[in-house]
Amino acid sequence: MKYLKLLLASSLILATTAFTQVNINTASVKELMALKGIGEKKAQDIVKYRKANGKFKSVTDLTQVKGIGETTVKKLGSDIKISGTTDLSKLKNKSTPKASKPQSTKKNSHKKSEEAKKTVKKKTDKPTNKKKKNKTD
Repeated sequence: MKYLKLLLASSLILATTAFTQVNINTASVKELMALKGIGEKKAQDIVKYRKANGKFKSVTDLTQVKGIGETTVKKLGSDIKISGTTDLSKLKNKSTPKASKPQSTKKNSHKKSEEAKKTVKKKTDKPTNKKKKNKTD
């Protein structure tokens, strides 16, 4: 019976560590950015905090980094750990890169506003004082 309990306990430990993929104590900015909800700024802040204060003792210590709260740590869940190697291929909640919107130039935005003004002007240029014909005429 002792062996069964030991086997069960070790299985649970292995199961919980099987999905933890990013070691927050050794991960680079790029590796941290692979985590959902962690952008470049937060990743830099994590590395900066780690260099200034030493290794994280638990994943909840991540809340000490400005901009990262308990909710973020909970969402990261089993994708973060404090020991072992980082393996990005097995992340459960991968970050999806945001598509950047093309910046409109001043020239184009000016054209658009001019076109919008012309459209408004055309609509308002129509005469509104039409004479109504009398049926008695």
